This record gives sequence, C-alpha cells and structure tokens, in this order.
Amino acid sequence: QSYIDDFLKSQQISENDQSKQFEMFASYCVIAQQYTEWFDLNDALTGAGGDCGIDGMAVIANGTMVTSKEEVDDLIELNNGLSDMIFIFIQSKISSGFSSSEMGTFGAGVVDFFSETPQFVRNEFIQEKSDLVNYIFSKAVHFKGKPNCFLYYVTTGKWVDDQNCVARKNMVVHDLIELGLFQEVQFFPVDVSLIQKFYRNT
Repeated sequence: QSYIDDFLKSQQISENDQSKQFEMFASYCVIAQQYTEWFDLNDALTGAGGDCGIDGMAVIANGTMVTSKEEVDDLIELNNGLSDMIFIFIQSKISSGFSSSEMGTFGAGVVDFFSETPQFVRNEFIQEKSDLVNYIFSKAVHFKGKPNCFLYYVTTGKWVDDQNCVARKNMVVHDLIELGLFQEVQFFPVDVSLIQKFYRNT
C-alpha cells in the first residue's frame, strides 16, 4: 500500500477505490518497464465493463507510445517505416494468489482483441485501440520486423509456478503465436515482489 500511496501522490491522482488504485499502479509500473518517457495514464486504462478482461494497454512503435492513426502515419514518414513495435496488455487483481481461470479469461480477451471476428463485448476504449491496431497492421508493408506482444497478469500474491497456471499461460502464448502476427509473445506473471521491483525501477 505504501508503494501505491507514493505512486498516487507522485502522479497527483485522487482515487479512493482500492482496486482502481491497484489497476492504475500496475499499469503504470508495467508500461514504464518498456517505455521510459512520460505518458498519460488515461491513454492506457481501459475503463470498466466491456474491457475483454484487459485493465490496461499500450502500443509502442519507434520508441513512441502511439495513440492515434495520425501518429502512425507520422512515424512511417519520419522513420521510413515502423520498428520496435510492442503491444502491452495488463490485467491486475488485488488477490493473494494467481487464478488459472482468470489468467485464461485475460488471455482469451487478448486473443479476441486480435481476431478478425471478435466475440466479446467491447467498450469504447477497447474498440478505439482495436481500430488503431488494425490500422497499424494495414501498414504492414512498412514494418521493419513483426511486433512483439507482451501480457502481464499482476496480483499481490506470490508466483509459485502452479502447474495449472503455467499450463494456462502456455496455452495463451500458443494461441497468440498461432495468429502469425508476432515476432515474440510473452506472458509474464507479476507477483507482489516483482511489481515492487518494477515501481522501484521507475
């Protein structure tokens, strides 16, 4: 909690809901591992309901956090292509352990996010991000390598390599690799000690 309190104070965030606090904290810490520039956290938080089991998301290309189609066009023009692309997805739970079923729900939401025929209900944020990602893939001729896809499932528990959780994690990675869209797919279970380390890194 002291880490979260410090984060809220440093970002001048006023939020009383503990689960929302943790969502913000987790998304900030995770994205900051891949992106060291300042960013508006509101560009990464998916909002409640219709979020496909995704709490936070970020798109990075050419060292820039991309939030609009215009930025994609600018990057292609400035850099003569798109490189070092990373799609980051975050799910966070204030729970003392890891749930294989919730990890599966999160993974299924990410797979559905990239589906040509999505099945899950989508809120406005998810739809906007999906449109942005679809636009990026429509520019695939300008790719200097396929994007990487990183999933982070964050809890306040301890990761102990539970067999069911590891199996579920591997199944999600397999399903995403099968889409043929990515250079690399990784699913990171982030426990309490790792999220504290992430925050210290920031």
